[in-house]
Amino acid sequence: MGFWQRVKERIKALNTTQEWVASKIPIRADSFSRWIQRNTLPRADEAYRIAKALDTSVEYLLTGNDPMLSLEDKTLLVLAKKYKDLLNDLEELDEDRRKVLIESIHLQAESIRSVKKIKETNAK
Repeated sequence: MGFWQRVKERIKALNTTQEWVASKIPIRADSFSRWIQRNTLPRADEAYRIAKALDTSVEYLLTGNDPMLSLEDKTLLVLAKKYKDLLNDLEELDEDRRKVLIESIHLQAESIRSVKKIKETNAK
């Protein structure tokens, strides 16, 4: 994923528009749109203003790495990407079915942890 793809992702996440971002830089909306269409990287000062408008870092927009995220946040992002389809499926269920399925998963995980603990105790 490149700079502009991450910009579009942030615009969507913030529920805003390219026009709004352009107004914050400030630059004409049609010029901003052309940058995106042509995949033209902005100058450093412009990239900084874009990042600031999108409440992120230039490093994130350029590399996808966000130095402001904690290790826990990064781990959660990796897990969210890994289980994206499953999460989408869960969202499609009605609330009662979702609760039953989540409870079932918790019970299964607890059972696995208990068996593991017993095996560790017996191994000592």
